[in-house]
Amino acid sequence: MAIYTIRPEFTIVLPSGTFLGGEQVDLSPEEFQLHKHKLEGIEDPPIPDQSEGGGGNSECCYPAPSTSKISPLKVALNSNLTLEVEGSFFAPDMTVEVEGCTVTGLEFISDNLIKVDLTVGSTLGLSDLTVNNGQETVVEDALEIFDFAAGTVDFRLGGSTFNNSAIRTRFGLAWSRTNDGLSVSKGSISTWGAWVKFVGENDSWVWDRSEKRNLAFIIKPDQGMIGIGSNELNENSNAQYTQAEILGYFTRSTSFGRFYGNTGTPGQGTTQSATATIPANTLVKFVLEHNGEAGYNYYLYSLPQNATLSDWYDTSTLLATGQIASSFTADAAEIMPFFIASRTGFLILGFYFF
Repeated sequence: MAIYTIRPEFTIVLPSGTFLGGEQVDLSPEEFQLHKHKLEGIEDPPIPDQSEGGGGNSECCYPAPSTSKISPLKVALNSNLTLEVEGSFFAPDMTVEVEGCTVTGLEFISDNLIKVDLTVGSTLGLSDLTVNNGQETVVEDALEIFDFAAGTVDFRLGGSTFNNSAIRTRFGLAWSRTNDGLSVSKGSISTWGAWVKFVGENDSWVWDRSEKRNLAFIIKPDQGMIGIGSNELNENSNAQYTQAEILGYFTRSTSFGRFYGNTGTPGQGTTQSATATIPANTLVKFVLEHNGEAGYNYYLYSLPQNATLSDWYDTSTLLATGQIASSFTADAAEIMPFFIASRTGFLILGFYFF
């Protein structure tokens, strides 16, 4: 065993733990051979002849890259987005190709994480991902390019067609569709009792929890809560955030406040701190991964105020992200998009599953 210092841009993962750039690590001879390209004071790997193909790293020193997680796994036709790829043996000068897409940028975060800016093409189906650090690895059927219009609900006038039964509300609420989206007026109902459930015709927007869906809302925020709800029993409660599964709370048009939801027992609430500043005169895309369950991520993206339908799938401007806390243990069998109205300035343009 011998002690080495890790180069700033690299991370080394060992059975004993994860070691970051700048830290010292004790390596066996076998571990040294595997990770020597990440160490200070070790001769840089030679650059191969580019005429032979491949990236700028030597095959003698860099094992072939591997991928362990790709997010998102479904991308919309003709959209622009940032793909996060986790894995091993990534390198600063590596190359990435995605079948049916154009790579417009690549950011090397560490040898375990890269971010790839994509312009998605117009061909539906599964696409291969190729990563090359001097050696090439092809991940077959890594992404699915889908038709966003087929799985999207657009609440704006002229958007999706549905009847009034598709939107359930607490008695006394009124909703309307405008060119800018769906607005809800709570009347005399207590602010946090003004629930709205998007169930769809014949419950077409309701899904079983065992089906792990990602849900994205497109909104013009104001004070209100939005996220995932369920068919809880006490729909007359004036604290519907404790009946819902998980809700993101927008305190005003330019601020995201925290999360509210229940602890697995409807009516027993829990919270999670989470803050973000929202640029003025923009729309927000609010995303919950895997039914908004504990351990999965949430994302807030900024979209232009005049965003078209195809812009809804843009992930280029990230405002905030984080994990849902373990205190959220809601487990209702059937769930659906859910909204608690507070101010009529909160508009919902639509949502989509992916």
